[in-house]
Amino acid sequence: MEKEKLEIKIASSKCETCVTKPCQIGCPLNIDIPGFIGNVKKNNYEEAFKILCKSTVMPAVCGKICPIDKQCQGSCAKKVSYDPVEIGKIESYVGDLAVKNGWKLPRKGKKREKVAVIGSGPSGLTCAGFLAENGYQVTIYEKHEYLGGLLYHGIPKFRLDKELVSKVIKQILELGIEVKTNGSLGKDISLKKLEKEYDAVFLGLGANVSKMMGISGEELNGVYGANELLENLVRVDYTSKRVVVIGGGGVSIDIARTAIKEGASEVGIIYRSSRNEMSAEMDDIKSAKKEGINFLFQTNVIKILGKDKVGGIECIKTTLDKDKKGNLKGTSQMYIPYYKTIKDDYRTFKKLELLDHTTISVPEINVKDDKDKIFDMLKNGQSLDEIAKKVGISSLKLGGVIEQLNTRGYNIIIVDNKVVVKKSKNKNNKFIKPNMSELKKIRQLWISDTHLCNEAQQLNLLNKVYKEAYDRGIDTVLHFGDVLDGDYHNRPEHQYALFRLGASRQLDYITNYYPKVEGIDTYFITGTHDQTHCKNGGVFMGKAIEEKRPDMHFLGDDKGIFNPKESIKTSEEMFHPGGGCSSSLSYKMQKYIDKMEPGTKPNIIGSGHFHQSHMMAYRNVIAFLIPCLTAKTNFAIRQGLENTMGAYFIDMYVNKDGDIEMIEFEE
Repeated sequence: MEKEKLEIKIASSKCETCVTKPCQIGCPLNIDIPGFIGNVKKNNYEEAFKILCKSTVMPAVCGKICPIDKQCQGSCAKKVSYDPVEIGKIESYVGDLAVKNGWKLPRKGKKREKVAVIGSGPSGLTCAGFLAENGYQVTIYEKHEYLGGLLYHGIPKFRLDKELVSKVIKQILELGIEVKTNGSLGKDISLKKLEKEYDAVFLGLGANVSKMMGISGEELNGVYGANELLENLVRVDYTSKRVVVIGGGGVSIDIARTAIKEGASEVGIIYRSSRNEMSAEMDDIKSAKKEGINFLFQTNVIKILGKDKVGGIECIKTTLDKDKKGNLKGTSQMYIPYYKTIKDDYRTFKKLELLDHTTISVPEINVKDDKDKIFDMLKNGQSLDEIAKKVGISSLKLGGVIEQLNTRGYNIIIVDNKVVVKKSKNKNNKFIKPNMSELKKIRQLWISDTHLCNEAQQLNLLNKVYKEAYDRGIDTVLHFGDVLDGDYHNRPEHQYALFRLGASRQLDYITNYYPKVEGIDTYFITGTHDQTHCKNGGVFMGKAIEEKRPDMHFLGDDKGIFNPKESIKTSEEMFHPGGGCSSSLSYKMQKYIDKMEPGTKPNIIGSGHFHQSHMMAYRNVIAFLIPCLTAKTNFAIRQGLENTMGAYFIDMYVNKDGDIEMIEFEE
């Protein structure tokens, strides 16, 4: 316990109590996270519990099962440095202390009104708890003989201890809540009768029916829905069985891990999209891989094969392109023997093998942690090929490792394919990290090529990155051009890709739908698409947008200079070259920098137009190609060009003299 307490103290000490409270904004319950962590820092654990109780009646549970990576912890300001505050861990610790020490949930007075709560899952218990805290007379109706609902049957015991659940429920019931079990609504309990007896009725019925895929073969023995498995409506003996789970969410991971923990000999997960699209938590995916669960991405099951029992599955490989209905497109059909029929055992399968794909496992080498070990291998004067074989990587990658070692103070050179190491480290090459406490951090969001009013626009992603900027406390957004999709009169097909034609209608659209976030200003230049309104209709779109939207500031056509409010000696240059082919890498940036006069070069330059993500250091300038926030256009599809969708979060560290000493970026 003392060790755990020490870990919690260390974890809470990382919280800097941000003024903007991005963690609280990211929490669906709006918990005062800086407030309760601040009390943990001071060892005021019971006060921390009281703060938590203002927003939740079961902090011991929430801290363990909430998707914190997508909510509070995922919004932490320190996430940008890959070291967010472990909010869930701290909350869970405080909740466990409350249960252990018998701390009571607060109760405020007593009221005459009576409320019936149907269902005792998380929603039912929360509703009942808050009502009881505020003095209402509450009765919980539950169809099972025990309370808890999803907390018992929907969450595996390895994620949530059932004994703890019982104690948390007892803590809530101590508020004076009456309980009636073993009665189903509509069968044993009449809703009309409840409406007469109570002043209000809350229905927390849960999700009782699994959502199936609607494919042939789902009726076969051996095919189960997620809810049926979680609620134990069907009981499966996993011992020595081989199991496949279809889906990439948290429930899929839970079922797969349950199967492997209960004796399954092999478990695989099939997911129709890529790893990046999985909704499951990263920590859960990592745990599943460690436990030996196999993952197969970009594969969609279209048919389950067999007569009475499962005999196999028919799949197609998928791309990340989508059709008009939003479904992933299949490239070519193929059979995957994930289940292989052996006599009458239809649940036996051999390990998945794809005929058109070979996976090569390459061991990762952490240069920072293993540099001394690698250095010892290099000192013997062996050839690169010999060393690479011992280390388990390619000769090319070994060369990269050697370069990284040299930047960390070693002096390693290659002579005739042999490694030569000097006896001592090269002190001149030693990297000296600046004193971060003496530097001022300036944070910005960089976006480009939103192409609004085109059917390929991604307004949801645009809103998402603005929310992320707000959550991170960013007040400045730079847009590198092609805000709108414009009006190309020389492209007859262009009008068919637009859902808003003409300058006035597109201007009206951006006025009403471009993200407007309090405290955030957007500085933009126009690109080739924006400028078609001037060429074809005489409308200067940059100035027109600025007039309609006071939070959007026009800096110029094709290029502009942004001078941060903070004291920085050199400016940031924004560039949208136009011409050539978008959705491709280009030398235009280098050529542009080459033409700059000495002494006029900015520290940083960013370019839109190319729909690609790229960063380089060129002639003392840090240059970025900014990714787009639009799907592939018909033109890009015809030409076989690729988009990189995304945005850059830029952190600049400035010294007292106004010089930029370090730049960090996250795509």
